[in-house]
Amino acid sequence: MSNATKNIGIRIPVELNNRLDRLAASTGRSKSYYLIRTLEEHLSETEYIYGLERDAEAVRRGELKTRPLDELWDELGIEPSDDHGDLH
Repeated sequence: MSNATKNIGIRIPVELNNRLDRLAASTGRSKSYYLIRTLEEHLSETEYIYGLERDAEAVRRGELKTRPLDELWDELGIEPSDDHGDLH
């Protein structure tokens, strides 16, 4: 991660701000520290989830090609088994 920083302004619910204040006061760290740590830990997951949702919408609109699972298994030489759940 780059050391360059950028100031941003956000509005958060009062209760979240109160919790953040208490956490920062009890640990001696800044609120920014915890906001940055939270973003670092969860932003990739959020990006991934929204990417999946975007792709699912593209499939529903017919803009993204899909393939049957059996076809992929055949291509990869995988034999369907009970370990893969009841997908048939």
